[in-house]
Amino acid sequence: MPLLKRYLLIASLFFTHVLFAQDYSFTRYDLKDGLAGSTVYAMTQDKDGFLWFGTETGLSRFDGTHFMNLSTENGLPDNEILTLFGDKKGRIWIAPFKVSICYYYNGKIHTNENDSLLAQIQLKGNVYRIAEDDSGNILLQENNALHLIDSSGKVRTIDNVYGNKGRFNNIGPRAGGGFSVFFRDSLYDFKNDVFSGKAYLGQISEHMAFSLFSKTCYAYRSKIYEMSIVRLKDNAVLRLPFNLEVLKMVSLNDSLISICRKSGSWIYNINTFKLHAVYLKENTHGFAMIDKERNWWFCTLGQGVFKLNSDFIYNVTIRNDEKGCWELLAL
Repeated sequence: MPLLKRYLLIASLFFTHVLFAQDYSFTRYDLKDGLAGSTVYAMTQDKDGFLWFGTETGLSRFDGTHFMNLSTENGLPDNEILTLFGDKKGRIWIAPFKVSICYYYNGKIHTNENDSLLAQIQLKGNVYRIAEDDSGNILLQENNALHLIDSSGKVRTIDNVYGNKGRFNNIGPRAGGGFSVFFRDSLYDFKNDVFSGKAYLGQISEHMAFSLFSKTCYAYRSKIYEMSIVRLKDNAVLRLPFNLEVLKMVSLNDSLISICRKSGSWIYNINTFKLHAVYLKENTHGFAMIDKERNWWFCTLGQGVFKLNSDFIYNVTIRNDEKGCWELLAL
């Protein structure tokens, strides 16, 4: 029996009023550590390994020790950053609250005022999703249009599917190349400038936060009080209760997705269709990510960002009703 477990057993025998509580161990980064803001909406990683955080008061780059912050003073169109995406070329695409799109590359912020590529993109609304396919084509999604930037630098705007106009709800990469597109009430494949129907999803919520795509699954709000996760390899479906605590769905890797809620990140394994873990239930989560070094990160709305130290290390609190409490770090 490990030493700590032996100690806890002995303590429970001798102190009848001792209570135990445990949680995963995290490192937290906030304003005091140099993060641009405590409310963090998005996160991505560039090809060099730097982590980027989009906050309500600026953009932060993290090298593992120090934060470098960027704002409108450095050329950003707006300080409130809602969406981030790192592409294969090393560009960090940035979609702020202001209707605009820009990217950071080679130490410079590129906007429609100083970049001929971005000058071709005529936005009518906010960019909510950014995706890249296997060929390096970039797809931007706003409410009523898509903007395709192919790997050669050509830009094309798509505002309909089969001549029908409406709301584009979500996009994502597609296995075998191209993209998955959630348009109005249906799911489509989009490859080589051609849409092909894949699945009718029914009359569901159009809110872009309530769906996701990855190369192995898609998830969406299927009914008022239900969400569905569909595994692409066999079309198996996991149905979960839905409530307004859900803020966003995020694909972590080919096996795991995160349901970001007002009560933490709820991680589901799409291979087993089981709940993998729940992290930081006391925090409101806006995003979650696993980086290239397999570190887990959680972006919160008001409490900065958290890095999971280990799945096997816990903060154990031993509380005595009469004498207060003590905290131990347990293996």
